Amino acid sequence: MSRYIILFLLTISVFTSCKERKVKQISSPSDKEINDAMRDINREYVDMEQQQIDDLIKRYGWDTERTGTGLRYLIYEKGDGEIAQNDKIATISYSCSLITGDEIYNSDNDGLLVIKIGKGGAVSGIHEALLYMREGDKAKIIVPSHLGFGLMGDNNKVPMRSTLIYDIELLNISNK
Repeated sequence: MSRYIILFLLTISVFTSCKERKVKQISSPSDKEINDAMRDINREYVDMEQQQIDDLIKRYGWDTERTGTGLRYLIYEKGDGEIAQNDKIATISYSCSLITGDEIYNSDNDGLLVIKIGKGGAVSGIHEALLYMREGDKAKIIVPSHLGFGLMGDNNKVPMRSTLIYDIELLNISNK
């Protein structure tokens, strides 16, 4: 009797394994669909980041200015020195924190920042903010991720897509 059961099960398994199975074809999304989805994701992220920045500003009661790029700045102590301009050399004392409040860089540990304004050496948000400042000014600067280290971070202390908060003092402006 058990022989018949085994034979029966083997017969069924042969017939079921030999049946042609239809595989459903799954189509890949088009380039346009991928681009549209990525655009929507990025817009959603930018909106979320802007809300976090707005919440931070409200929490601290800062009266910031907002530029067309999304940079926020507050000059809280006015200097009386030379106005910063592209191609001038700026010497800056700074501290840099994540939006969480965790300080990640500062000039006490990492040295003063010396850059040619508009030419590199710092995140683009710093270059932009300097153009609203003059020698001796102290400012809070909120740098959205696209003006900071962007999508990838700095591969050190700045995580991907990080909003950065700088407290800077423009110590000196020179031609060289």
